[in-house]
Amino acid sequence: MGINRYDRHWLFSIAGSQHRFAHFVCISGARMSYNSSNAGSGSRTASRAFEFGRTHVVRPKGRHQATIVWLHGLGDKGSSWSQLLESLPLPNIKWICPTAPSRPVALFGGFPCTAWFDMGEISEDAPDDIEGLDASAAHVANLLSTEPANIKLGVGGFSMGAATALYSATCRVLGQYGNGNPYPINLSAIVGLSGWLPCSRTLRNQMERSHEAARHAASLPILLCHGLGDDEVAYAHGEKSAQTLSSAGFRNLVFRKYNGLGHYTIPEETDDVCTWLTASLGSGDINTAKMGGDFVRKSNGVAASAVILGGKGEISRWWLQNQRRVGCRRPAKRQTMVEGLQLRAWWFDCRSKRGSKLNIR
Repeated sequence: MGINRYDRHWLFSIAGSQHRFAHFVCISGARMSYNSSNAGSGSRTASRAFEFGRTHVVRPKGRHQATIVWLHGLGDKGSSWSQLLESLPLPNIKWICPTAPSRPVALFGGFPCTAWFDMGEISEDAPDDIEGLDASAAHVANLLSTEPANIKLGVGGFSMGAATALYSATCRVLGQYGNGNPYPINLSAIVGLSGWLPCSRTLRNQMERSHEAARHAASLPILLCHGLGDDEVAYAHGEKSAQTLSSAGFRNLVFRKYNGLGHYTIPEETDDVCTWLTASLGSGDINTAKMGGDFVRKSNGVAASAVILGGKGEISRWWLQNQRRVGCRRPAKRQTMVEGLQLRAWWFDCRSKRGSKLNIR
């Protein structure tokens, strides 16, 4: 496999975070390392060691109700996604965005890049890197282990990060890592974008041997999203993963598909994630109004209300601390200043930026 495939996959992985609006990000500079044979065990002997990169933390703007570890895709880093997550209208969620270790990846002929585990081509028959998966799942669990007892915990990710999130989900319901060591965290939500399920061949047999695992699986909320146009992690892999999880007893699973979506994310998908997380974690609520698809988002401790009108062509998508806000979507109108192109605009045709009267309608 040549370097061109590597470059292409790298670009698509980073493209997953293209829709972002940077504000501020709190960064934890500590790096953590794990040994593959002691993930979750406390042992000091190991055959492989993994040094994880910098972790970026996005603090909740409102009352802290949930913490989610979000895992980037192959070749990416935590900071790429922290900027997008900070912009989402989810004020009660704290986001933790770690960076995977840099390691040789078989898919790229041993070329090193950031990866949560080693992988070749995605296939049910391909071997799974249990050591790497366990180390990453243990790193996620360690990041969540210091959260307050009353905070709901979740894991999400994109592409390889989604695969690692789903592996963490199976560890949670089975009560142990792949190496048999106990899994310590009670997860309340799993989100996977453009990903797949590792170790899918053995999951159903493992679930059938444990009534406790079946009970946990039935109650764990999972959201999986995948684009029909994905040419890096094919849509069929995402669909098959959802089917495997459902047949194994994961009853509280939602699978969404998106026409034309490739290996990246879009506002429609992130909106679905926000709505689902709000419903699943109980972190506020969303009501809908009627003007052109308007929406009202409410947070706890509302102190004021405001109607916010976006600029020409924009869609309202903001959150203001301690305020209730109505984001109004404008109807599409032809705009003379952009040669008749239909854009969302308020009740007038803007003919020019300066020197001309507005044509009020």
